[in-house]
Amino acid sequence: MLNLRVLISIFFLAVQAAAYKAPRLKGSTHPDLNGLWQAVNEGNWDIQAHAAQPGPPQFGALLAVPAGAGIVEGNELPYHKSGESNG
Repeated sequence: MLNLRVLISIFFLAVQAAAYKAPRLKGSTHPDLNGLWQAVNEGNWDIQAHAAQPGPPQFGALLAVPAGAGIVEGNELPYHKSGESNG
């Protein structure tokens, strides 16, 4: 019985996966953080303060936009006046 426990313990030690190591940038020791990023706050809908908006009626609340305080300090985007015109 003891031998069986030892064999099972050895098996599980051998099967354990090695610790994950993120891919590195070529020629450096820094992790490669390139890839897809996702906003999981109200900035996902609008970066300025905004009221709640309904989605299409056929989808109910599925595509509705929740109200949000925004993520821009002062709620004003720092554009130059010259950039406001598209003409």
